[in-house]
Amino acid sequence: MVTPHACALLVLGQFGPGGSIGDRFGGANVPRLPDSPLAARRLFEEPLPLTILLVAAAVIVWFILGRAGKQRPALIAAGALVLAAAIPIILAAAVQTTGERLRAQSKDLVDAVAAGDVSRVDGLLRSDVTVRPWSSLTHDGVLALVGADMRSQYAVKEQEVLESRAAIDGPNAARTQLHVRVVPESAAAGGPVASWWILFWAKSSADNQWRVVAIECQQIDVIGNPAEVHLRDGG
Repeated sequence: MVTPHACALLVLGQFGPGGSIGDRFGGANVPRLPDSPLAARRLFEEPLPLTILLVAAAVIVWFILGRAGKQRPALIAAGALVLAAAIPIILAAAVQTTGERLRAQSKDLVDAVAAGDVSRVDGLLRSDVTVRPWSSLTHDGVLALVGADMRSQYAVKEQEVLESRAAIDGPNAARTQLHVRVVPESAAAGGPVASWWILFWAKSSADNQWRVVAIECQQIDVIGNPAEVHLRDGG
């Protein structure tokens, strides 16, 4: 059995005897959220592959037309392709997609929990947030544990988001999936531990801000199924 004081540890998956990323489970069987649409991803979120492709095409066109003695058409075609290659970079710098924003906020939540920053955590959670599979853990309970335990016995030396995905389910609903790795400060807590989480987001009509309405732990290395961890009242 695990007391409520262990919940702060579980928030970042920092539970269990030792272990390291990839131990026993590693997330191979964790269902992944679907990728964002390819066109939007290539134009706004991951422009480098498209940019490299267009630059490569410019070089090839320049080489082929140049060898054929068509210097002017080669210059025009290659120049147009190079200009086109710059467009995804410009768009990516100018536009932040909802998925990018929520992945950034998800990382901020991980960092805030690891730092024991109650104010930052509170700003990212809705007041009725739920935690699965530990339904007894409420909004106030999360804040209390983050403010106490994450600054003391469950302090984190370093944390890293190894992978993140975002799925936009509607204009006011979305999910992010995180693969988180933490290294506890205490040597007694063992080595690095990785875990998988899904954050359910809702956009407020009052201030247009996205906040977490539910947190679901999919897997904790060394434990595997988080439902096997039972919480009970008491210290």
